[in-house]
Amino acid sequence: MSWFCASWDRVEGQLLIANSQGADLGELACLRSVSGDLRIAASSLETAALPALQELGGALVIAGNQLLQSVDFPGLTSAAALDISSNPQLQDLTGLAALETVVGDVELHSNGLLQHASLPALLTVGGLFKVQSNPALEVFRADALVSVGAEASVRFCVVLQELRLPSLETVGGMLRISSNPMLPEIALVELLSVGGGVYVGLNQGLSVVRMPILSLVDSLRISDNPSLPEIQLGGLTLVQQDFHVAVNNSLPELSLPFLSVVGGDFYLGSNASLASLGLPALQSVGGEFRVTFNQSLATSAVQAIVDALGSSIGGDVLLDGNAPG
Repeated sequence: MSWFCASWDRVEGQLLIANSQGADLGELACLRSVSGDLRIAASSLETAALPALQELGGALVIAGNQLLQSVDFPGLTSAAALDISSNPQLQDLTGLAALETVVGDVELHSNGLLQHASLPALLTVGGLFKVQSNPALEVFRADALVSVGAEASVRFCVVLQELRLPSLETVGGMLRISSNPMLPEIALVELLSVGGGVYVGLNQGLSVVRMPILSLVDSLRISDNPSLPEIQLGGLTLVQQDFHVAVNNSLPELSLPFLSVVGGDFYLGSNASLASLGLPALQSVGGEFRVTFNQSLATSAVQAIVDALGSSIGGDVLLDGNAPG
């Protein structure tokens, strides 16, 4: 393709780079614009570098490249979607440092050697945001990310030790942070609303969940985090569907000072160390109210909450296996 840069600097339509035998993409170094998708798939490239690329009308897909170690698109600021998956030798994402906007989905999964991943300029994701099954990933950062239009998930990253999304304000769909056994902290300090449910589960090393200004969620489930001693949800006012906090054996207290409505079931179960429950603003529970097998939580304290709610509980009440008194 040495002839390409002699006449052109753009591609109208899709550009597919596959089965390439070259060590780089030097023959496309002049490429400034692709109107459709750019796909680098099943190639033998070690480096994917397009230093002049600025405009991409479609998706950037980098998938199934067995030898690929790095990507370098220093001028690219937007894409219709981003899919970086199944690249077993890929080591970092520093070459996407300028990327600000993804109109659709972002998927980062199954990259076997990826240890540190950062998208420092990324502001908005219009679709889903998925970081999943990257077995060597220790650090993931998207410091500027403000909004995700659909589901956001960080899952099955077994050595993940740092997750930084400090600017995230809204998630349009479900928020899932689960099955990351070495993750010590979830700190989403600017998160205001989640259009779907929040699920935090099976993070064995988790020591704190910090979402202090989160106000509105569809549902909430925090479960099976055995080392978790602290949940900060002080701004939570409304759970539209079910509330579920269970099997967090190191949790000594749960205070939700502004939670006023749970639209579905309220379930608090099998939190072995839980001794204090604060729900001073709770006015109604649309479904069942179940508080069971919290061995350190006095039954009388829970009964007082039930009595205060009275007929504002829409389903059955079950208090069982809690502490006497």
